[in-house]
Amino acid sequence: MRKSSSTIRSRFIRRGLAAGAVVVTALAITAVPAYAEAKLVLSAASGPSAGGNTITGQAPTTGTAPFLATTPPVVQFQAITTSVTTCSLTYKAVAPIAGASNVLTAGVQDAVTVTRINAYRIAVKIPVALALTGTNAFFKFNMCAYDDDITVGSTLLASAPYTIATKPTITNIAPVAGPALGGYQISVTGTGFTSGSTATLGNVPLTGVTVNTGGTLLTGTAPPRAAGTGIQLVIVSQGGTVSSNDPDNDPTNTAAPNNFTLSNGIVVTPNTATEGSTPDLDIFGVGFAAMDFSADTAAGTSPAAATPHIVLVNKSTGYDPVPANLGRPITVCTDVLVLSDTELLCKLQLGGVYSTNAADATIDTSADVPTGAYTLQVIKTGLDTGPPSAETIDATAVTSGSTFTVAPY
Repeated sequence: MRKSSSTIRSRFIRRGLAAGAVVVTALAITAVPAYAEAKLVLSAASGPSAGGNTITGQAPTTGTAPFLATTPPVVQFQAITTSVTTCSLTYKAVAPIAGASNVLTAGVQDAVTVTRINAYRIAVKIPVALALTGTNAFFKFNMCAYDDDITVGSTLLASAPYTIATKPTITNIAPVAGPALGGYQISVTGTGFTSGSTATLGNVPLTGVTVNTGGTLLTGTAPPRAAGTGIQLVIVSQGGTVSSNDPDNDPTNTAAPNNFTLSNGIVVTPNTATEGSTPDLDIFGVGFAAMDFSADTAAGTSPAAATPHIVLVNKSTGYDPVPANLGRPITVCTDVLVLSDTELLCKLQLGGVYSTNAADATIDTSADVPTGAYTLQVIKTGLDTGPPSAETIDATAVTSGSTFTVAPY
């Protein structure tokens, strides 16, 4: 019996719709994953080869919490290779690390210690097995967190990239002493320095930090920093942190520290003036913000008073607060305007000198400061802190000094 054309068309349409429904369903399954893992922000995106350090991973709190279970997730580090750049959707079997020219070809290592801090945050101790091979300077991995350690049926919860690199060391620093004002270049030789490395001197950042191609030389400009001894230079690179206090980066031995000594010093502009003048000085140094110079006027203030002073003193002897001694202040810089912690302005009173009378704190304007070379000093306090018979000032009270010349022109 011949079927009508309408019946044939109806069957064809039904079969087409059925086939279409199957295709659409298949597309829906493959195009929309059941779960997209959280992208973690790590407390440190890189660290030393052979691990031992601990990092934290924070998931966005605006998304689904990845660590809902009270038990910590399983975390492993999977090699980023030329063909594999993301975490496996399921847990992978552990595999040895291999690579050349800083590019991984294989490697999967489990984290031994994982702590769940909350539903969005975990802490991970980097395993010792996560280490460089051969002469490689760095390797890149994905840190992958799963709900179970089974290769079939586990779910990827969160991920983040993580790089291991050579632990930095310091072999030499030049110089290891300088003025507190900074501005000079520091050169550090060693190993493991990387592009983007940072350095601090006594917790103050160096500027203009550069690293050579081989990662063996780091240079930067010293910052202004309060004077002192035993000041540490700290370098942070991809492979971790190294300090001049432990230059070989090995706490198990007793390598000699190579710390800094910063001495007080100021730069004065101009550094010459004519007799009897009152030049405006621009002084650069460190620590001015904490000083109050308001007590010093053109009429003079006792050079032994327990207040900050900017005074002109005998170049050969330096500052001595006792009026009868050769190191007594000769004159004072007044009208001090502190612009910042490292700069101030003042007027140097060369048209008079301090009286040598201990009871007289005024400036005698009947005589100008004689021509010659002197030292201009910024002093934290003029108070004699030593024994009364010593007639000396505590050296720590002297902030800085610079040569100043009074000339007959």
